[in-house]
Amino acid sequence: MTVLYVAIAILLIGFLVLVHEIGHYTAARLTGVPVVEFAIGFGKRILTKKKNGIIYSLRIVPFGGFVAFADASDENGIGNYYKQPVWKRMLVTVSGPLMNFVVAFLILLVFALTAGMPQSAPIVAQVTENSPAAAAGLAADDRFLSINGVDIGDDVELMRRLINESQGKPFDAVIERAGEQKSIVITPEYNEEQKRYMVGITTGSVTIRYTFGQALSFSAQNMVLMVKELLDFLGGLVTRGEGAGDVASPIGIVSVMTQTAQQYGLQSFISIAVFLSVNLGLFNLIPLPALDGSKVIFLLIEWVRRKPVPPEKEGIISAVGFGFFILLFVFLAGRDIARLFGWIS
Repeated sequence: MTVLYVAIAILLIGFLVLVHEIGHYTAARLTGVPVVEFAIGFGKRILTKKKNGIIYSLRIVPFGGFVAFADASDENGIGNYYKQPVWKRMLVTVSGPLMNFVVAFLILLVFALTAGMPQSAPIVAQVTENSPAAAAGLAADDRFLSINGVDIGDDVELMRRLINESQGKPFDAVIERAGEQKSIVITPEYNEEQKRYMVGITTGSVTIRYTFGQALSFSAQNMVLMVKELLDFLGGLVTRGEGAGDVASPIGIVSVMTQTAQQYGLQSFISIAVFLSVNLGLFNLIPLPALDGSKVIFLLIEWVRRKPVPPEKEGIISAVGFGFFILLFVFLAGRDIARLFGWIS
């Protein structure tokens, strides 16, 4: 079963890369920008097919890909990419990341409409031993209905806020157990790690199926939330070095996806896939050499100056950036392999 999950994870990462490159490719074909090659992976070609003057290739390193365009030295003479209008090249550049956002949104939408999506609920999944909840007699599957007369509904954050606002004083709670309502009194305790008052429970979740309108809203809100979380993470990583240990190579990503699928099932696996797709789209918009974001900067400079940055200079900057990412990949992959074998924690 582990081998199956690993294979699925690798195929999924490859699919997300393919989606990204399809975005570039489709925008180029629609705007008339000549394409020389559509490649999945890097390194030596292992499979090739030429159609309508375009080479379609699969390369030996499966993580990554690119769409190659004609330049001034192109022997086919089908057109210089750098002579194309700025708006066309800008559209081609941003369409890759945009496609990742679109796919993530569509995955969320489809699952919200069909299988449904898990949503946190004020339901007790587990009670910590010797906790206020255990002392009050709470048990797994109990559902909080109200605290001090305030209806909770499905709002887990409201439940946590009301518990914290008690400031350690006993509060009245109404719970539902096996279809019957029951009143209990709980005295929360302050948790130093979480910096708030807690009762010692782990909350569960319920599966929600949405109407089309609700699914659209749910998908959009989750996309915005994921983008915000990623931006916060990148901000902390760049300014304070926070989260550097959480950055992973494709090997580490496959390992996490495999463990998640084994422990929590397909829905959690799909949630990671959505997050990865958003991550891939957002990461590529960062203005670093060799990423789509740097190309956007070059195009903006060209638009302002009314003349392009010399292709050879842009090529050198991109080559340096590509070299940096190769070294980063080797470092992260080595660290992830060491973690898999338990050599480091």
